[in-house]
Amino acid sequence: MNRLLACALVLLLLVPVLAEGPAKKLPAPDAAAQAAAEKLIKSLFKDDYLKKKPADQLALSAKLLDQARETKDDPTARFVLLREARDLAVQAGDVAQALRIVDELGREFDVSQSGLKAAVLEAAAALPATPTLSKTIAESALEVIDEAVAADEFEAAGKLLKLADVAAQKAKSVPLVSSVQARAKEVDGVRKEFEKAKAAAETLAKDPKDADANVTYGKFLCLRKADWEKGLPLLLEGSDAKLKELAVKELRNPTEPADQVDLAEAWIDYAAKQVGPEKTALQMRAYHWLRQARPKVTGLTKTKVEKAMTTLPRHYLTDMDEFDVKLGPWKFGKGNIGNPDATLITINGKRSPLSLTMAPPSNDFSNVKYRLGKSAKTFKANVAIDEAVDGAITPITFTVLGDGKALWSSKPIKFSRSPQTCNISVAGVDVLELRVLCPGRYEGAYAVWVEPHVQR
Repeated sequence: MNRLLACALVLLLLVPVLAEGPAKKLPAPDAAAQAAAEKLIKSLFKDDYLKKKPADQLALSAKLLDQARETKDDPTARFVLLREARDLAVQAGDVAQALRIVDELGREFDVSQSGLKAAVLEAAAALPATPTLSKTIAESALEVIDEAVAADEFEAAGKLLKLADVAAQKAKSVPLVSSVQARAKEVDGVRKEFEKAKAAAETLAKDPKDADANVTYGKFLCLRKADWEKGLPLLLEGSDAKLKELAVKELRNPTEPADQVDLAEAWIDYAAKQVGPEKTALQMRAYHWLRQARPKVTGLTKTKVEKAMTTLPRHYLTDMDEFDVKLGPWKFGKGNIGNPDATLITINGKRSPLSLTMAPPSNDFSNVKYRLGKSAKTFKANVAIDEAVDGAITPITFTVLGDGKALWSSKPIKFSRSPQTCNISVAGVDVLELRVLCPGRYEGAYAVWVEPHVQR
């Protein structure tokens, strides 16, 4: 059976499994079990551990990472192999690789990813400082802070802010120092909201009809957690008359495009009176309903909807018109991997309808372009290989170009377990290009741009 047919069969077999959602994570092994596994691993790779040059440490990290991926029958050994690969990457100064390994740990084991990443960055900060390393630590800490806040891990967020501040100072980067200071204010605001929401949740446990507690906790769920399904019924019982009115419309789940556009415009009007992250969350709820209506409207209404979408804070590339598309063996995929069965994109065990895929041809690249018109400030996406396949035969590289100039490139990616983050400035860029290079055979190279979007 050739590789291509095998991949197709894997896709078909995985569909019912994926529909059930992500598998339950394993508990982290206890200290005694980890110590036993560590002793075995260090015995087997004794000669490799004796080499202390950064290049040798990175080589051993890669070797242990491969061993972890091949170890299917021993979760404890797999955990320790990943842990050791992470630590070696840190010692060698490859912070990005260490953070990616933490992501692999977090996908399978019940651990605090933001806490582990904070530990990685603390270890990296203890290495001899260079401007490049300091800049990497500060930028990485700022990204991990988002994960910590999303998980309500404010202790880890505090550690990360301190790390980011010190590293930004060492890097002597004014923009980074300013970013850290701004992020600190935002995190403090979210922490205070979380404390109020927690108190409101405790009140609701005693009195589910408390109107003020309903609106406080409902707003937190909807606007901070993006959990509209749980938050909307609370807003319906809350003390804010306008939010109650909007919740009624939301819970009707409108399917007619006119009603969807009407609801989007209502959110935009309400958002205009708000400020900060809350305003952005309200505007993006409007975006949600505009993108529901967009495929069903025509003519002037379609123009109005599309123009409104471009004025909101984030604009996803799935909702933009692409051009100059160059493809490999499969179609260009929006929310699906572009194969004949239009298998839905799956990342971290979840469907990802706002993601893009392109399968590059062998020994060549695929690409797609978008017209930004110099109106966007930043571009952000994760890059990965879809989880429906075990990995690519040939590692692939993702590149972002602005007006023909390379702005960012990933490290080569072979497995679905190794996503990388792109978060770059596109200020002044007219044409944004996404490119994926496959320098060998293409089988399994289901390249995914995870929720790529521009911010204005």
